[in-house]
Amino acid sequence: MYYVVGLCVLVCTIACNSSSKGTASGTGSGSSVVSAPTATATGECKPLDVCARFPLEKVEKLCGGGLAKVAPTNTVSDAYLIDACEYQIANRATMVSIARTCMTAKGGGASMNGQAFQMGHDAKLRNNEVEDPASGLGDKAYYRTMKKSVVLHILKGNVTLEVRSDTETELAVKQQQCLVVIANELLAL
Repeated sequence: MYYVVGLCVLVCTIACNSSSKGTASGTGSGSSVVSAPTATATGECKPLDVCARFPLEKVEKLCGGGLAKVAPTNTVSDAYLIDACEYQIANRATMVSIARTCMTAKGGGASMNGQAFQMGHDAKLRNNEVEDPASGLGDKAYYRTMKKSVVLHILKGNVTLEVRSDTETELAVKQQQCLVVIANELLAL
């Protein structure tokens, strides 16, 4: 979740006087019905229980990977709202992650979100990392692909989505299809 971390640092730098509250929880092996920690609406940003919207069975059917556990998180402040869910295999390695960041007007709204998105896009590629455009998704979108990992970054107004899929084999095309299905459903909300 490179973009989410970078966005958090940027937002915290800009809105250091903002109060924020973050929570995390998870479920045991085999469980798929999860409620994310309760978040409070922050202006134009409404909370989304990503793990409930995308149950473990649904994500496993789309992306594969022998998923066993979900780990929801959210962070709320007057500047932004981040809702996320990690889908892990039995050894707790994250195989799929979905994160939605909504930047409030107080946090700079769509303008600040666009700047943060562009910074992530312009960041130097690491070894074996490839970037490709992703058309037809949001205002701007691109893939960052590594040997066994694909991350889809999408900007739509004051909302940014980051959907990541890791595998133990090189199945980049299937991973991209999985990410697009999840992203399109999130963008339709």
